[in-house]
Amino acid sequence: MSVIDTSIIITNFNREAYIRRAIRSCLKQSLPRDRYEIIVVDDGSTDNSVDVVNSFEGVRLIKQENKGVAEASNVGIKAAQGSFIIRVDSDDYIKENSLLFLTEILLNNPDIGFVYSDHIRVDHEEKPPQCWRLRSLKEVLKELRWVPPKTSSLQLQDTRRQYDQGWDGEKEVGNYISKQMNKVLIIAEIGHN
Repeated sequence: MSVIDTSIIITNFNREAYIRRAIRSCLKQSLPRDRYEIIVVDDGSTDNSVDVVNSFEGVRLIKQENKGVAEASNVGIKAAQGSFIIRVDSDDYIKENSLLFLTEILLNNPDIGFVYSDHIRVDHEEKPPQCWRLRSLKEVLKELRWVPPKTSSLQLQDTRRQYDQGWDGEKEVGNYISKQMNKVLIIAEIGHN
């Protein structure tokens, strides 16, 4: 059996219209499929999201009563087998090389606490707005100093170990980022769309 490097955690609440795209993008990663797992934590959806998730093979579904995204994320982290955790929101999708690139960076740089990829907002046709432009590294760093990165653009090192030691996922991510800022490696335009 291969070692699972990365666990993708998708939290979902009533995102039937988008979750299929999110899961498809996770299944189409260039990282070999036996090196990562996909866990969907459904947070009490009342639409047909669960049926959509169940239509995919190789995706683990955990259902719970509605407790919010932070609790759903923590449930996914607790169930994860991977050394690294990446959150993908149920209305996001990731590019096919994202997971390979982010995972390899963390595997080859154990002193880095997390990697962050840029994300691109798209319209209902999955196209960037007309005013969209690539941001410079300086702009991204300025944003990181003042605005916490979108959690679905983060891949964290040793999250599983930290959770086992009482780390509280979403509540602690800001503190973790602050402590790791001197080790940040910014990866632009490879992440979430």
